[in-house]
Amino acid sequence: MGAKASPTPDGVSGTLTTNDMMMFLAVRAKALTRLENEVAAAEQHGGSLLAHVVELSTAEQDAVSSLGFDWKHYRWVREEVASLVAAHRQREDSQLLTLELTRARDDLQAQLTVAKDAASKQFLEAQVASLNTQLEKLAGGRPVADGEAEAMELIAGARAELAVQQGRQDRIQRKVRELVQRERAGGTPAATPQARTPR
Repeated sequence: MGAKASPTPDGVSGTLTTNDMMMFLAVRAKALTRLENEVAAAEQHGGSLLAHVVELSTAEQDAVSSLGFDWKHYRWVREEVASLVAAHRQREDSQLLTLELTRARDDLQAQLTVAKDAASKQFLEAQVASLNTQLEKLAGGRPVADGEAEAMELIAGARAELAVQQGRQDRIQRKVRELVQRERAGGTPAATPQARTPR
């Protein structure tokens, strides 16, 4: 399945643009930097974690405001990016599976050319036919609309930076969990702030 279109806010184009992606990356970078600084301060000074570290959604909203963007528009872009990233990964998985099945079919066809007995040939032919059916299904997947294809190209172009930002978010979450465990071990109850994008 491909990316499912998200409902767009009033005045927002239904297709992700280069400016949308630039906005998303800028907001995320600013929000993550804030969280990294707050987590570092919590590590250094101690005290209640919740007094130092805000939710990622709060950091994003503040970043949107300080950078002069619209929060409703940003939320739509965030949902589009998440959907397209998932679709991009699924497309890559499909391509990889196609390569693996093609290689397996070619190997079976090579064995078929040297098979001697009828039983072996019948078994190999059945396997080749099964793989051909799977390959036809993969090749006949849902066609990609022009607007979606352009958006997928934006995702592919920003893939490295998206991966870096996800890595930063994962490290923040890990440090937050460690701080919460340390705080609880010291006898102070704490709730874990989720450094993630709420759906």
